[in-house]
Amino acid sequence: MAGILWRTRFVETVDGRPVIKEADYHGVSAHAVRLLLTDRGRHPIDIRPRKPPLLEWSGVRTDAWRIQMLQQLRFQLAFTTAEAGLTEIIAQEAEPLKRMALAPARNLLDGGGTFATSVAAIGLFDEPTMAILRIGEISGNMMNAVEQAIQHVEENRKAAHNIRKTAGLLAFDIISVIGSAFLVQWHYIPYLREQGVQTSDVAAKARFAHFLDIAALGNGALCILFTFAAALGAALWLAHKTRRSATAAAFLRGCLRRMPMIGTWLAHRSLADGMRMVSRLADGGVRLDSALTIAVSMASSPAVKDYWIEVSKAINGGTPLGTALARVPLTPPERSRLGSIGSIDQMCSSLASVAEERDRMAELARSKMLATAMGILVLTAVATIGVLVGLLMLASDGMQTGMQELLRK
Repeated sequence: MAGILWRTRFVETVDGRPVIKEADYHGVSAHAVRLLLTDRGRHPIDIRPRKPPLLEWSGVRTDAWRIQMLQQLRFQLAFTTAEAGLTEIIAQEAEPLKRMALAPARNLLDGGGTFATSVAAIGLFDEPTMAILRIGEISGNMMNAVEQAIQHVEENRKAAHNIRKTAGLLAFDIISVIGSAFLVQWHYIPYLREQGVQTSDVAAKARFAHFLDIAALGNGALCILFTFAAALGAALWLAHKTRRSATAAAFLRGCLRRMPMIGTWLAHRSLADGMRMVSRLADGGVRLDSALTIAVSMASSPAVKDYWIEVSKAINGGTPLGTALARVPLTPPERSRLGSIGSIDQMCSSLASVAEERDRMAELARSKMLATAMGILVLTAVATIGVLVGLLMLASDGMQTGMQELLRK
């Protein structure tokens, strides 16, 4: 059962004197928190639920905080154990929202929980990062694990920055096109329909009304499409900001993978990240089976996930390293390169080389995706402007017809 935060007031004996203190604890119920306090020799006075805000407007769980915590942990590891270092980091945190997020980890550490279990309770890191930290804890090489985790988070931040940059390049034009479509639909078409055409020609009035109906229908379809896209984006954003973010992220990734060019870009990125991660971990002394487990957990593309699963099965079944790695979805040149691997050192350099090539392919896919999006945007803008120009021409034609009738009179 998932727990929540509880604000507690209790009496604790300090230097032989009773002292009233306040603290936040994580638990499934007030009774569980009461038992926790009692077991630690504290006498509860008041226990009230203190839930984090539904929408984390402050963006407390950010990449900047992830990297900051890992860097603080790296510093602490030079002097103490991972558990003691995490306890010190939690004790030094002064920001209220971050302290609330860290409360579950503090409770687990106080109760004798392991480092990895306590970090996982914060909900700050993704599964690949947690897998790296777990392996470091098991192997006793936490310093190397933290270094690898920092590199992984930084690479994820760079990839997210590229996505935001691509979206930002299109944002202004998209807003302009959407604004024009709604302006035509809800202002200009009703205005022309109200003004009508100043003529006594019944056929001309009928043509004017018919063209307005066609324009309203076509432009209205664009408005509906824009509204649906905006509503979907808003729903995903709201889901991401709540504690249902994992479900929203999985749904969003599934939708993106089914889009032709975006799916290709994600597959290249996923394979490059996995190759680079396995290369770094193996070069740092991590067991190959553990490195492959992390590659499986971090794969965002089903084809890439299946690749790492098959590689792991083949290696565990006794297949030579090069033969196990040289399989689809790798290209023939990539399979040829990896097929000649005979040692872990060769594997590390070859995987790093393939990762660089996949980075280049991902960048080409992103450029193609951006160019296609711009093309679609231009076509949409032309359609919207075409409707507007047609309406202007129709209004002008109606005015000319009305003037001609006045002159004839």
